[in-house]
Amino acid sequence: RYFSSLIDQSCIETQYQYLVSSGVYSNMQINLKKLFDNTSDFPYVIYLLWKQINKNDMDGIIATSKNGVAFASILGEILGYPVLYFNIGQMFEETYNCSPEIKKGGKYIHVYDMICLGSETKVLNALVNAQGGRVIKSVGCVCLPDLEIAKKKNRYSTMNHVWSIVGQNDLKKRYEISLYNNTKKENSNGK
Repeated sequence: RYFSSLIDQSCIETQYQYLVSSGVYSNMQINLKKLFDNTSDFPYVIYLLWKQINKNDMDGIIATSKNGVAFASILGEILGYPVLYFNIGQMFEETYNCSPEIKKGGKYIHVYDMICLGSETKVLNALVNAQGGRVIKSVGCVCLPDLEIAKKKNRYSTMNHVWSIVGQNDLKKRYEISLYNNTKKENSNGK
């Protein structure tokens, strides 16, 4: 509860905007970079993530986004595991050519900052599986898809291995996404 109020109070920017990393529009931006400025609560965030990773048998940590890299690097240093960086996002066509080498039979934990649609998680799992490894868990700060619905829809979904400090139901403000810009119609009519 404390962390969700921290997100609500310090990380939510309510202006409507295009999310470059996901290729969708949203009614707000959850700017998790603001967590790094919060020196009193940041160790608590790292502790919550560490708690979910610490007792797992794994070969390394994987990060996929800029904020995810920061969290993963700190956790990798604390736990003594190598951190692999995958550049997954809008530039996916370049990702396959620069994916780090995965150990065959290796088990990895994905550290993310926020899951908006879940596509980054699915792509990462496919890339790791293609090299003979396995992502055993994804751990992060905010996950917007409803994980209970994902589990009911498909028991083999990569979303079934996701853990998050805060979910959509924990946020006080409803986060909404759209494939098109809802504000263009209003602006073109002069409203």
